[in-house]
Amino acid sequence: MPVMFVLGACIHMKTPKTLFKYVRTADAAINILRGRFKFTPPADLNDPFDLFPFVDEEEIFKSLEDQRRHGISECEFNFLKLQAKFLSRLDIDFPVPDNIEEYNRIIQNDAFDSPYITNFYQKIAKYIRSKVGVMSLSSRFDSLPMWAHYADLAQGFIVVLRDLSDIYNDETTGILDILKPVRYEKNPVGMSFNPSTQDRLFFSKHEDWAYEQEWRVLTDLKSCIPESGLSLKVFNPIHVEGIICGWRSPKEDVLRVSSEAESLPHKPNMMQARIVDGKFSHEHYGKSHTHSCSLCQDRNTN
Repeated sequence: MPVMFVLGACIHMKTPKTLFKYVRTADAAINILRGRFKFTPPADLNDPFDLFPFVDEEEIFKSLEDQRRHGISECEFNFLKLQAKFLSRLDIDFPVPDNIEEYNRIIQNDAFDSPYITNFYQKIAKYIRSKVGVMSLSSRFDSLPMWAHYADLAQGFIVVLRDLSDIYNDETTGILDILKPVRYEKNPVGMSFNPSTQDRLFFSKHEDWAYEQEWRVLTDLKSCIPESGLSLKVFNPIHVEGIICGWRSPKEDVLRVSSEAESLPHKPNMMQARIVDGKFSHEHYGKSHTHSCSLCQDRNTN
């Protein structure tokens, strides 16, 4: 279960059983049906400020002073150890004190008061951003803006995915290869001296994006398979529960995706999105309809 650091406490977040991947093309949907996820470098994301290496100098020295006065908490110290493992995966050596007492002693050193500490954090954040890839998902399948932005004005598809926390549950670093929610904030704050705030770099966005209800997975790009300019990771396609075709998806694209879905042993559901009286709905193609459809189950329980 993913852990977030909120208001000074470690919070365990419940992961949705079903998540949705909006894609623009039939090729992208087929790639996922074949068990390959694409991870996108932050520079190629649609939000220009996503994973932007933002470091707030005032926040850095405020958090430093707070730790000097009150000491680092056990939860924060655990984040520090996770941070060291994360940076090690990206080939950065980041030694951690043996215990909390030693850490609290070290941060009293005047060297941390240097203005160069901000530049150091900035460089680290920029380096990290260049080494990771992002896979973005949503807990919504009925967002009309997302159908427009991420599914090519409803000419694309949604891939319905189940139990991704069975795949992405690596708690070794607390950052890489673990499914975590995005937090939406009115005034996002960048990384600070508090080690838990590295989550802000990867899993926080401005509240204007809150309608997306995003969950994401980060990975180190060096662990991906490079192919035709893409960074791919293999997974078991049994986690693909179904495909929702956009209401403007070309017939030939629907047929290609449907044929690929039919070739899988578990026969993922094929669904058609509809706009009825200005509202989103979906219906099944008869030959692929199963009673395990989570969308129908959710609709029937509401």
